[in-house]
Amino acid sequence: MNALLASARAVHFAAAMWLFGELVLACALSAWRGRDGPTGPVAALHRRLPPVARSSIAIGVASAFAWLAAAAATMSGVPLPQAIEPETLGTVLVGTLFGKVWIARLGLALVLLIALWPRNTGRGGWRLAFSTIVAGVYLAALAWTGHAAAAEGPWRDAQLVSDVMHLITAGAWLGALPPLAYLLGTTQPIEHATWATRRFSTVAIACVSALILSGLGNSWFLVGSVPALFGTTYGALLLAKLALLAVMISLAALNRLVLTPRLAAGDRHAVRALRRNTLLEIAAGLLVVTIVGVLGITIPAAHQSVLWPFAHTLSWTPAQESATRWPLAAAALVAAASVTALVAGARRRAWRSATAGLAGVLASAMAGTWLLAVPAYPTTYASSPVRYTTTAIVDGERLFATHCVACHGSDGTGGGRAAAELSTRPANLVEHAGQHRPGELYWWIAHGRAGTPMPAFSPPLGSDEIWSIVQFLQSLSDAASAVGPNGELVAEPNAPDFSFELAGRGQQTLLPRDESRDTLLVVYSLPDSLSRLRSLASQRRAFDDERIRVLAVTSSAADAEAASAQTAGGESMLAIAAPDVAKVYAIFAARDGAVGANLRHSEFLIRDGRLRARWLGVPAADAERNQDIWEMAENVDREPPRPPPSHQHAH
Repeated sequence: MNALLASARAVHFAAAMWLFGELVLACALSAWRGRDGPTGPVAALHRRLPPVARSSIAIGVASAFAWLAAAAATMSGVPLPQAIEPETLGTVLVGTLFGKVWIARLGLALVLLIALWPRNTGRGGWRLAFSTIVAGVYLAALAWTGHAAAAEGPWRDAQLVSDVMHLITAGAWLGALPPLAYLLGTTQPIEHATWATRRFSTVAIACVSALILSGLGNSWFLVGSVPALFGTTYGALLLAKLALLAVMISLAALNRLVLTPRLAAGDRHAVRALRRNTLLEIAAGLLVVTIVGVLGITIPAAHQSVLWPFAHTLSWTPAQESATRWPLAAAALVAAASVTALVAGARRRAWRSATAGLAGVLASAMAGTWLLAVPAYPTTYASSPVRYTTTAIVDGERLFATHCVACHGSDGTGGGRAAAELSTRPANLVEHAGQHRPGELYWWIAHGRAGTPMPAFSPPLGSDEIWSIVQFLQSLSDAASAVGPNGELVAEPNAPDFSFELAGRGQQTLLPRDESRDTLLVVYSLPDSLSRLRSLASQRRAFDDERIRVLAVTSSAADAEAASAQTAGGESMLAIAAPDVAKVYAIFAARDGAVGANLRHSEFLIRDGRLRARWLGVPAADAERNQDIWEMAENVDREPPRPPPSHQHAH
């Protein structure tokens, strides 16, 4: 089914781009003809438009129905013969965004067929401009059938805009290649071919520039990182697409810089060379569109776990050492000088100087890569399948106590009872968790470390169990690094997620939630916290006005029952949650991040999945504490919006 879906997408994209590119080139040549252009190429393209329109629309409609059938089978999970039954197709067409876009685009195809019918077409005129606009909308609407339409959050509109620009510019460039090849293959005078080629080149340069910019935007949203480009299926497909695009741009540069001047000089051999290169560009473009069809049904790299394929990676950590810093600075100076020589040589057409500059750039790049290279593992950039939750952290703490405490100590700093007997002191895992990627910690726990007493724990531990230990170590590291010397919060660590219930409201989770509101998480114990709980309950409307949700949790079932009975109006904030929640957040309440800190009362302001502020102990003056909380929430509101954390730590 995936093969049918990818094939239908690829054919449909190609047909839509072909029609739009034909119209764009016809419009461009018609507009330029009024100033200095001949009529021959324009007339040839106008004669070509009706059959091209019929062919591309027919291919587009046929592939659209195949796409619909494959999508219905994928969405419903039933075999293709059942998916194409009217009831299933009707549900897809009416009940999904894909179906609504499909219907709208089918209407646009009908409008195009009428507008481009032979008796309706003429040289130039409003029908050509109207048809080009409709074809552009027909092509751009494909953005609402891809990954951008499935995105969520404040960046969705930006993704759609980037996708629309990518489709329009790709269609204007790739779709205009067939009519250009047609013009170069006809018996046009060489002056006409030269004029048409230059006009196409002007359009292509603008399109390629916008295509690169929008492609970078799409990569930012869908790939997310350089490791994901090399370590995921989506990234590998994108690299293949980029390689083909580089071939096409190289051919286009050859056409523009070498063959077009020869064509202007009257060299008819250049016409054949230009047409050959144009046909090669079309072939490469078809491969690109085929890859696009597969990318549309592949999970974006930003949502895949990276499997790093190389034995080394690049890191700025070596640059912090003086032995590396100075050679690295020298390589940077050589690179800057080489770039200057390369640019200056290219502008003066002094190719020896340019070649020497290019060699210097490559040599400095290789030197920098060698200096910054560090060992890597297949899981170095992997994302944890175990979410960063209080349950995972407590599970990790339990496993750590069973397998790791003897060497690393209960606080993870390396002071376990067996540490003195080892030839090498166990590592301070709290520090290592802050200095290394989670995937590296996972690899070391699972496979051990050569040359050290660290053994491999896989087996007996399973993958999820090891990831839980990593999440526990991350919580210790986050808590330790977030607290300043005076107990103040100097960083914004990720907030561990958890499930809870409020009276009559069903089960909820801390994350995700309305990003325009904050959560004041109160970890309480009785009798110390009773007066504060009563105060917060009485001020519930004031907190609602400030768009702050108050959520109170405890590790004691007896305290939870007593608080519910003794706090009037507390049903809106007294949460039913596992004891693990209060236990984990006690780690973030401890001034030094120590495990098992017995702090009786603490409060955390949480926004966008991050701990933004904390207050320890029951306040002497509730009004002052509340005012402080409201002011902190207002400060957070003035910050630019940030996407919530993925709950995968990166260092």
